[in-house]
Amino acid sequence: MKSDPGLRKRANDLVAFWCTGAAVLSFAPLVPIGTVIMSGGGRTVGTWGLVILALYGLAVVIVGAYPFEKIKSLGRSAER
Repeated sequence: MKSDPGLRKRANDLVAFWCTGAAVLSFAPLVPIGTVIMSGGGRTVGTWGLVILALYGLAVVIVGAYPFEKIKSLGRSAER
């Protein structure tokens, strides 16, 4: 992977695209969390809200991890 400039560029493009997407997605939960924090204790997040937040966080992590798994398969196909 390091010696092939084409594969290196493809890997860099994958990381830039997917990790930027994960970063953008990670801002969405700040709105409801911010309203709870700014309310001074007047609002709470229910159990289902926390479950949804955890699943959303898992989705963000999967989106961020995708390019690294794709790079592994690119490296394997280049070795052949």
